[in-house]
Amino acid sequence: MAKRLHVLPLLLLAASLTNCACDEVVVVQVAARIQLSVPDGDQVSPLCEGDNTNCQLAFGEVPLATWTERVVNVKNPVNLNLEIAQIRMSDDSDPAFELVGADPRLIVGGLTEQFTVRVRPSVETDVRGTVEIIANATNGE
Repeated sequence: MAKRLHVLPLLLLAASLTNCACDEVVVVQVAARIQLSVPDGDQVSPLCEGDNTNCQLAFGEVPLATWTERVVNVKNPVNLNLEIAQIRMSDDSDPAFELVGADPRLIVGGLTEQFTVRVRPSVETDVRGTVEIIANATNGE
């Protein structure tokens, strides 16, 4: 009998919540989003893990004093405009990296645009860089 007394209050609470005749307010966040990808064959491992966080663009071994390029696709998967204010290399990036076609832009819902990341190392060593995309997208925050 003691077990019934513990279950009964939960059932009454659930029943009272489902029979609510009050006006319910539903809040849904509608915001721009961003999806990053690379053309097929340009990278062995996935560009990003999860929701466009922890992205890595692999160049592998590249020749010295020669530009090696990778194209990055930027897709707007929702029906709101994606406003990209800036695409830049972070301050701690190796100067061997450069961006091409990384101008501010407006990407209309459902469309994809591209920019290019290229590297030209001058010495035989590992080089690293970070691309920062400043936009009104809410994912990856």
